[in-house]
Amino acid sequence: MARSVLICLVLLVTEVSAEVTGDLSLLTKVGDLQQANIQAIQKWTGQAEIKIHTSETKDDYDFTETVAVEFAYDAADDATCFSWLVTESFARKRGHDDLVDSLKGYRAGALQTKEDYFNMSFAAPDPRTVTVMAGGRVEPVIGGLTQSFYPMSYFRIWHEESDKYFARKLKFANEEWMHTHVSQEGDLVILDTGGREYPKMKKRFVFDLSKSGLLVEFKGNDLGRGESQTQEYELVAGVYLPVHTVYRNALLDGSEVGEKEVHWTNETVNEPIPESAFSLEAMGVPAGANVRDSRSLQSYRFTPSSITSNSDDSAMPNSEGSATQVESVAAEQVAPDSVDSDTSLPSEQGQNSWLIVLLGLVLGLGGLTWWIRKG
Repeated sequence: MARSVLICLVLLVTEVSAEVTGDLSLLTKVGDLQQANIQAIQKWTGQAEIKIHTSETKDDYDFTETVAVEFAYDAADDATCFSWLVTESFARKRGHDDLVDSLKGYRAGALQTKEDYFNMSFAAPDPRTVTVMAGGRVEPVIGGLTQSFYPMSYFRIWHEESDKYFARKLKFANEEWMHTHVSQEGDLVILDTGGREYPKMKKRFVFDLSKSGLLVEFKGNDLGRGESQTQEYELVAGVYLPVHTVYRNALLDGSEVGEKEVHWTNETVNEPIPESAFSLEAMGVPAGANVRDSRSLQSYRFTPSSITSNSDDSAMPNSEGSATQVESVAAEQVAPDSVDSDTSLPSEQGQNSWLIVLLGLVLGLGGLTWWIRKG
């Protein structure tokens, strides 16, 4: 009995009421403007130059790379395709020789349709090193420093679709654990969350009403890590598209840093997109690469449609009826147990093994660290 009374007293003493200040209707206004802009983007193509930098003081690790990206998006077909090509790279790690442009020419890419998903993981351009995984549609993993490029993800709020984000903020605004502060400075709407019980755990979102309510600045901290993002937009054919993005994720003591800068170019919106923009060729998949289909449990050799005949058996299985007609991709079936017989890495690429492993760990952790901390 005494113990129960003590627990009740502790709960009463520690009970905290929510702090809600400012005009919450501003969040509804921002959300509506964002949705209007997003829904107006029916077709979107462009290019981007991405510069990535990661470092860790513990192992004296420092890595930079410049990447050229081409992308296409079609809302009606719910399709996205991108290619990722490294144009410059540098890596340093204690106990290893510096590597200059050792990853130049390495590629990655993905094609997402209503029914299909094709993913080419990071690999050298040699077809013997490239594997494309094919399967049913899956929602892409979106992270700050991952080797993927889904253009519509740059309209997300903290890795979440904006309409769901604002609906959740309004739903839980009066909960005891939620502290929400909304203010307005000219065209800027500022949302601050957290901070009273745990002053180091804060998030600030800045939205610009003159840019269709889109996020222009974000800063967030937990007890040991900070993250920030700024984004600039331009009006293209009546909708706002990103033109410059700067992202940073780092431990507060500076011992681990991840940075990404994106410059968007040659963007078109709501103009016709050729079917070829949604293909394995557009992903950058080289002829002869392995294509492994998780649905049929079969493996194939990729042959670009431009150099193959129009024979009835040349179409990619399980792609008929796809909104973006992936059946234009041709592949030659091979025995599943023979696929790996000639896929060993060339000897001159062995020096990159430590770099690829570290790069995967750093990019994966950088993208996922804050994925689980939704606002």
